Amino acid sequence: FNLPASSSEVEHIDAFLSEVPDTLAAYDNAIAEIDHLLLSLENARDALQRRRDSAQSFISSPIRRLPPEVLDEIFTICCQTEGTEESRFWPALELSWVCSFWRTFVHSRPNLWSTLRI
Repeated sequence: FNLPASSSEVEHIDAFLSEVPDTLAAYDNAIAEIDHLLLSLENARDALQRRRDSAQSFISSPIRRLPPEVLDEIFTICCQTEGTEESRFWPALELSWVCSFWRTFVHSRPNLWSTLRI
């Protein structure tokens, strides 16, 4: 039946329609807060994954599995190798720039610093 709306129905519909913008705005605000929280959680997850990957590569690096004596021999040969580049004057120093592990290792080996090229 296609009868005109009664005044009571019009009042209810008008009341509903007047509440809709505020309710939609509340939903939009809640969604924005959830989006912000989701972004924060994704960033925290990504940072944790990067730290995990870094820790795993730190532990599983093949160079770390070499006995210190072998690494010392490799570095000694490297420091004794004649080079033509200007940078070959300080091979032990260059080795110490690679990473903190190499820096600590090279600095603990006086034999690597015994030769000075001029």
